[in-house]
Amino acid sequence: MLGLASDVFESYSAGTEIKSSINQDMAELLRITLKQLMDFVMTMMVYTQGIGTLIASGIVKDTKENMYRMLHNTGMTYLKGLGVKDSTLCDLS
Repeated sequence: MLGLASDVFESYSAGTEIKSSINQDMAELLRITLKQLMDFVMTMMVYTQGIGTLIASGIVKDTKENMYRMLHNTGMTYLKGLGVKDSTLCDLS
């Protein structure tokens, strides 16, 4: 099992200032636990890396828009499975 400690990552606000509480803020916004948030982030990183590998190897050929839509839909489905409210998911879309 792949696992990375959340404290390994530094979170940035607009790419310029360190904001160590961004993970907790996001978990509270989504009304999920910090562990659920970190699992979601790691899953999406692995999924994105996999798609990137398939594209780079020429196995998958599609438009950037379709790839973005696939990633977006996967993330929304995952969050919905965690119990994130539809109204919150709508705000994210």
